[in-house]
Formats: sequence, C-alpha cells, structure tokens
Amino acid sequence: MSLPIQDVEVFIRAYTYILGLQSSICCMNQLSGNVVDNADAQKNILHKLQLHCIMGTSDSEWILKAMVSFLETFQLVQNNLRTLRIPLILTKKDFLVELRKGSALYSLHRLAFLSRLNTIVLNALDVVLEDLDFEELGKRGCSTSDLSSFNVDLKARHVTVEGLSWLLGMKFTTCKKQKEALPAWWD
Repeated sequence: MSLPIQDVEVFIRAYTYILGLQSSICCMNQLSGNVVDNADAQKNILHKLQLHCIMGTSDSEWILKAMVSFLETFQLVQNNLRTLRIPLILTKKDFLVELRKGSALYSLHRLAFLSRLNTIVLNALDVVLEDLDFEELGKRGCSTSDLSSFNVDLKARHVTVEGLSWLLGMKFTTCKKQKEALPAWWD
C-alpha cells in the first residue's frame, strides 16, 4: 500500500517537529532543571547549549536553528495561532519517553548530517552540469539549458555516476589534504 506524497510530507514534517520539540525539552530540562515556558528563556538556554555543544559546528548550528524553529512553532500552537496535523503514532507516551532519552537529539544530528550531504551533492551536481553545453545536455535527455529550476533528482538524471563520483572524490581528497597539512612549526 503506497501513500500519496502529501501524506508522507505531512508525516515527515510532524516527525521532525516532534524530534525537535522533544530534544529541546530534554536539553532545557537538563540545563535548567525544569520545563521552561517563556520563549526568551528558551532561547537563552539554547544559547547555553550551543556553548556546550560537542558536535561539528555546521551540524550544531543546524540542530540549534531547528530546535529554535520548533520551539517558536510550539509557542504559536500553544497560543492558537497555528495548527499542526500530527499522526497519533507520534504522540504515544512510550515513543515520546524514548525520544527524551536522547533518541531525538541523535536523530536530529543524523538529519543535520544528511542535510549537509545533500548540499554537497547538490553543489557537485551544479558544477558538473555547468561544464556541459546545450548539445551534451540534449544527448542526456535535457531539453533546456536553464537548470536553475531543477531539483536535485532532476539534476542527477542528467549527470553520469562517473562524473559525480570524480567530482565528489576531488572534494573529499582536497578536504583530507587540508586536514593533513603539517603545522607551521614543523619545519
């Protein structure tokens, strides 16, 4: 049985909202000792969390922005300024308790990583497609040279695996070489 794409999107949005909200509540409880209702106090606690964050900089920024966004949405829902469709399975007590034990923050960290990976692949696709002229794009089944409106899936259809792999390999090789550079005092 397959679901319409709109239902899948609603579920994913609700799932990420629940992840962000539960991880925010968990972090606020650990940092302050109780649940905080004031939006300013929530942002102050999240700022403290940023100072104590042990994840990579880009991932922690993504997670913190997501948490702030979910807390702002929560305030709008609490004040009856917004409504959300949340499937009942995501509101079960056992599920929420498990999320508050750390699963929510772990899942947000994985989503941040996937978001970063998506950006890397999208940038690589753009570079590969920029090097192709209209004739080469036509041979690959693309009828337009304006690719700005294409999403990542449509762009990937017009790129060979070899071209994308080579470019991604170059990017990661460059990153690795930069990390392995000897310190200035070595010589």
